[in-house]
Amino acid sequence: IRFYYLTNDNQETTCYLSFPNEFVTSKYSFFSKKPSKEALKAIVDSELYVIHRKDFEELQKEIPELYEITNRIYDNFSNILLKRIALLQINSAEERYQYLQKYKPHLLQSVPLQYLASYLGVTPQHLSRLRKAKSSNGKLFYH
Repeated sequence: IRFYYLTNDNQETTCYLSFPNEFVTSKYSFFSKKPSKEALKAIVDSELYVIHRKDFEELQKEIPELYEITNRIYDNFSNILLKRIALLQINSAEERYQYLQKYKPHLLQSVPLQYLASYLGVTPQHLSRLRKAKSSNGKLFYH
């Protein structure tokens, strides 16, 4: 599932990519109960199970462990976002691409080029150049 925003000039910016067996929602909206500006789109055939917020809250009352699981999901997502922010702010495009090669190679195999480029904060043309470039220049990246 691809999470993206529409910019003021109607360009799509990929902010997150999820994978099978993940809890998929606009987490900000789901947990804050406020409208989200992000959109979600399946980029491969997917089977989704849907639960409405009200039903989810009822389940949490009936199954106290679900509240703890929800907190872990939220904490994990927060950590993922913090890493992503640091990666985008600290590292060059080449280093971000190297990070994907090392830690998320499945993204490079399964996500279309234009979405990967947007996720990395580069143009598709720049991503093509990065893919052709020689490997690591020895720099460390945030992990």
